[in-house]
Amino acid sequence: MKKAFILVAVLAMVFAATAGVSAQTLTAAQKANLEASLKVDVAKLKSADNQSLIVLSTEKKVIPTRPANPDALPETDPLHWYDIE
Repeated sequence: MKKAFILVAVLAMVFAATAGVSAQTLTAAQKANLEASLKVDVAKLKSADNQSLIVLSTEKKVIPTRPANPDALPETDPLHWYDIE
């Protein structure tokens, strides 16, 4: 009985939290706040001791092309697991 009550309570909270989200309209103040927040360059954020909070990687990731049939490759070949990773 407790599990059913908890399940109903969780579903009610999820419904209450998501109700009306799709029909949200922004006021002029909210739009201005959103535009101002999007102008912030997060790459330059610093902590109190002047340490960078976000370090952006400058390395370009090399992604191999998908093999024609990964299952045909031996399990020791990393490309065998291409569709899983």
